[in-house]
Amino acid sequence: QSQIRSVTVARIGQLAILALPAEVTTMAGRRLRQTVKAQLGDWATDVVLAGYSNGYAGYVTTPEEYDLQQYEAGHTLHGRWTLPAYQQVAAELATSLQQQTILTSSLAYDDWRGKSSMLRLHDASLDRMNEDANLDLPLPLEQKIYNRGDSVTTRFYSGNPTAHYNRDAYFMSVEMLQGDRWVKVSDDHDWSTKIRWVKAKKSNALIAHLSWGTAEDTRLGQYRMKHTGLVTLSDGSTKALMTTSGTFTIR
Repeated sequence: QSQIRSVTVARIGQLAILALPAEVTTMAGRRLRQTVKAQLGDWATDVVLAGYSNGYAGYVTTPEEYDLQQYEAGHTLHGRWTLPAYQQVAAELATSLQQQTILTSSLAYDDWRGKSSMLRLHDASLDRMNEDANLDLPLPLEQKIYNRGDSVTTRFYSGNPTAHYNRDAYFMSVEMLQGDRWVKVSDDHDWSTKIRWVKAKKSNALIAHLSWGTAEDTRLGQYRMKHTGLVTLSDGSTKALMTTSGTFTIR
């Protein structure tokens, strides 16, 4: 991606806005605000940051935060001195705004159209299956009776989850038998659920491991899990999956 970043200091009445193309940690934001405010007059009673402006360049952390290399620091793309670099530019822009001068620069955005390669989520490779695999049937349950607080796991033959990925769809759901019908009580939007795709050692077939962490107040009764997805077949076409596990009991 382009290494040229757009930074702006704007004024609306007594409000100064520092717009930059990054996510800024709390302490880095505090230092940036202080840097801008120090260059402005008494009129600037409030200074705010507007991140994600005109692009995205990862995180901005303080040098001390960068040294710890936690999540935000690991995505601070320009290294330990990212924040001081932004502070330097912000100070120049704020000074220019305060003095009402024109700040010139020889930098210009470089055109990256046609330069950056596009990587697709799925490479259209086929999903390998056991010769005796029945996509319409789940793998046998490891156990059929669980207590509240247990983690329930079911397994299914599956396909690469990135094939024709639909972020509005779901890969798993948990249903409870209520009367004579099955009612969905959870799906993969919930923190209590997990999905892990594992390649079988011999066949390289993908096995989806669906886990549901029951709570201490989970309703007692009969449950089942449902797995949905797509499998890429040998002719390149895809087949929709909707496979239901056997019934298990929470007691």
